[in-house]
Amino acid sequence: MFPTVGQTGRVKLEEIGTGIAVRRLIGRELDAAWCTGQASLSLFELEAGAASQLGHNKIGQESFIVLSGLGSVLIDGVVQPLQEGSFVVLPPSSVRSVRADQGHPLRYFALTTPAWSIDDNVPDPEKDTTDGSLSTRST
Repeated sequence: MFPTVGQTGRVKLEEIGTGIAVRRLIGRELDAAWCTGQASLSLFELEAGAASQLGHNKIGQESFIVLSGLGSVLIDGVVQPLQEGSFVVLPPSSVRSVRADQGHPLRYFALTTPAWSIDDNVPDPEKDTTDGSLSTRST
């Protein structure tokens, strides 16, 4: 049974890459109160200029909701701008990476259904964007 209310500030901030941290709020492999396989919810915090690894999910559909900052999302080779209030829906197999603009950290929620798992994640190291090159088509 889920508790009624949780606080994001009480959830451990885990560094998962250079300039990228996450608070895993709901999902698999969490404390019993917040553990579920139905969906996962995480709060991502990217330092200015940081980018997530390029990759996709095999099964999980992802949705991002930007809380603050400026950045861009690369989806299947197309770069689109992100700002506070932007939301993104990514079907499984959509290759994506999120980047915070230079001078602007980026904070966003990521909701995945069913709940995200490491086994569902497929990184694409040959096309990695963490070097600062979200350089493909823009909309």
